[in-house]
Amino acid sequence: MPRLKSHSGSGGLLLSHGSSSRRILALKLFLLGMGGCALLAAVYLPGRETGIASENIRESNMRTLMGDTPAEADLLGASPARDDVIPPPDSSTAIATITMSSSSITTVAVAPTPSAAPALLLFPADAQLRDLTGALINANEALAGKSVGLYFGAGWCSMTRAANPGVSAWITAREADGVTLVYVSSDMDAAGLTQQQTENGWPFAVPHDSPLRTSLKEKYRVWSMHEDKAFKGRRVSGIPTMMVVGKDGEEMARLDVGMKGVDELAKWNYVEWKWE
Repeated sequence: MPRLKSHSGSGGLLLSHGSSSRRILALKLFLLGMGGCALLAAVYLPGRETGIASENIRESNMRTLMGDTPAEADLLGASPARDDVIPPPDSSTAIATITMSSSSITTVAVAPTPSAAPALLLFPADAQLRDLTGALINANEALAGKSVGLYFGAGWCSMTRAANPGVSAWITAREADGVTLVYVSSDMDAAGLTQQQTENGWPFAVPHDSPLRTSLKEKYRVWSMHEDKAFKGRRVSGIPTMMVVGKDGEEMARLDVGMKGVDELAKWNYVEWKWE
């Protein structure tokens, strides 16, 4: 009598073998699906690489999915001409760019170094002095190369009248050495100024109506006691006073020829103190 147990066991083995085959097939399909997903991800997801080489790789991967075999040139990075890819500049473009860049650099305007400010002058460029003939001449031209003393005085002042002869003699004796005098008057009017210049032979005088008469008195703080109300601040010296000055107005010496006499003029270094 046949053994059903053995037969049924054989049937059980066959059933078990069929179930195993289906599991293997399902596993293969699963792996194939995973591989496809990975391949699609490589095609559509952007990687860290950018540019034409990355685009070529994505195109090659797509061809693989579509069953096309990528050409060797594609794998090396070459690709057909594309409208959306900007070709690298050729040598002529690069040269033009460099030339343009160089031109822009060389044509940049560089602000010139500011020149030194012109030296300040005691007398403005258009200032005028009155000479012994009564003519008006340019102050800076007349005094160029001279050693200049500003003589503050007035005809009505007894101390000025007493000092005038000695001052005049001292100046005249040194005119050949470049010594000269500019009379800054405290006279009451133009006639008084003219009289003093003519009688004493003052080479130059500030005109009576010139604003320089006031500005020079204010600058060096020299005026008569009758003029105290016309100026603010303290008077340093009265009249007569000789102020030896430089072209820029620098005070070289303040000589009180009224109180100390004409011997004060010996302090005047006329050899070095000149308007150069």
